[in-house]
Amino acid sequence: MSSSPTRGSKADEWIERLRAASTRDEVLGAVWDLRDDAYDFPGEWQRVSAVRLLHFLADQLEQVADGTVTWERFGRLIGNAVADARSGTPSNWDG
Repeated sequence: MSSSPTRGSKADEWIERLRAASTRDEVLGAVWDLRDDAYDFPGEWQRVSAVRLLHFLADQLEQVADGTVTWERFGRLIGNAVADARSGTPSNWDG
């Protein structure tokens, strides 16, 4: 067992959990885990500013053609926005 996590390993896990979430509680749990990860490993999150995250979230929400956002879809949208903000590469998938 390693004494420190590898770069991005926990954040990637929480992003995937968020993308897979289908209920309010699952979405909230994954968002809180991401928040904790950003607090515990700030170096991993240096590229993610509020402006950058909100930009990618807006991009994701614009892709929802029918205007319907369920908890399941919302989790995927936020997961994509966080992943995009961390990587700097926009995804073109509305989940």
